[in-house]
Amino acid sequence: PVTYGDGWVERVRTAIPAVSTVDAVLDAAGAGVLVESVELAGGPRRVITIADYSGAQAAGVVFTGGPEDMRPIPEAFAEVFPLYAKGKLRLPIAGKYPLARAADALAASESGHVGGKLVLLP
Repeated sequence: PVTYGDGWVERVRTAIPAVSTVDAVLDAAGAGVLVESVELAGGPRRVITIADYSGAQAAGVVFTGGPEDMRPIPEAFAEVFPLYAKGKLRLPIAGKYPLARAADALAASESGHVGGKLVLLP
């Protein structure tokens, strides 16, 4: 994982010194990172954002996020779950919150410094 914020591109490059580009970028930050993401991925066709609709249009990358975009979910699961099972895809959990503290989870998410997924528990 790479920390959000100023200097994130350099942190990615430090983490992968042997390659010039990453395979793909999924932007969930929505904080104006698409231009750098396109550079890191070697082009806009290898970048998807779920958080920056207007930035996606300007950078020429795919925006997805609505129900109309969810049709291929079974196919995506068929590809992603085996990667997770083999340990090739990690989903770190940054915090667990009871539903009564959902506002705290949202505040943590909005801070932009979460190093993983936030889980709401019943």
